[in-house]
Amino acid sequence: MRHLIVFLASLLCIASAHGAPPATLPADAPAVQSLLKLAENLSSEDKQIQSLAVCAHVIVPDIGRLDYLGFYRAPDHFAVYMLDGSDQTPLLAGADGRAAVYDAVAQRLIYYSDADPSLRIRVEGDTLDCAAFLAWHDAPARNPKPPSVSVNLHSLLTNAGRGYEVEELGEGGVVLTAISSKGNRMVATLDRHLTQPIQRMAMITRGKSLPEFEIDVIRKNEPIEPSVFQFPSKEQLAAVLPLSDARTGGLAAGQVMIALSRSFYARYGVRFPAFQAKLQQLGLDRADWKRISRDDAMVAGKLRGLISIPAVAATTAPATTRASHDRLK
Repeated sequence: MRHLIVFLASLLCIASAHGAPPATLPADAPAVQSLLKLAENLSSEDKQIQSLAVCAHVIVPDIGRLDYLGFYRAPDHFAVYMLDGSDQTPLLAGADGRAAVYDAVAQRLIYYSDADPSLRIRVEGDTLDCAAFLAWHDAPARNPKPPSVSVNLHSLLTNAGRGYEVEELGEGGVVLTAISSKGNRMVATLDRHLTQPIQRMAMITRGKSLPEFEIDVIRKNEPIEPSVFQFPSKEQLAAVLPLSDARTGGLAAGQVMIALSRSFYARYGVRFPAFQAKLQQLGLDRADWKRISRDDAMVAGKLRGLISIPAVAATTAPATTRASHDRLK
């Protein structure tokens, strides 16, 4: 039996432009078509791709930021991480066939001795699908879907019911903005001279000035730091926090997903006490905030040291939620 853990961010397709917008162009305009051809569906399943590194950020309004990182190196090395954007503490980590989820409320690590990590970024219809997966299997049946890392750049740019804007920056640089039928915008920054032309994407809903989703690392067929594919031993993890085995402990996929989301929100509640009263729907209405704060402060740094991401990979997005934080003080 195959189990699946998904932490999914669903947002409308969006983006932003700066200053006076250029003229709106239809999808079949030559200038648009030439740029859309540069937007590939990058996937570890493509035999031409020997390595892939992706770093994306989901900004949860008034809450904080989640950082999604996916790495692939041919033929069979995969690593996926989901970090709390406030301090890069790993909430989910999977590499080398093993994985762990940090439960900051129960102060434990949910451990997987046999897990396949995947990261998927794409758009379906008007919805952004940014998902980190952990798939594991019960013995004796073993027919797993292979791990994967994929980002469908083309799908991110084709939801443009109102057309496109093209802004030339000079020296091969260009900004392509896709405008959805609802007025949401997505901006892609490209450099035509690079083998991976799209360097950054930002998605912003209509009426907003700051992005709610960004991709700021897209690297294809470039060297990847080997340490991202290394995972701590079970003994090393147990020295930081008690372990709960996901399979033998009878934890259902939904339970792990709840623990994952509670960790993110609970850590935010610790940083911004004014928000604690709003967390009742997540089962945190009776939370011992002093204990959570004390325990998290003791172990978060150890987790970051044990499950460390090279600085070149763990690119951090701008502090887009600072104004929201200030309103809660």
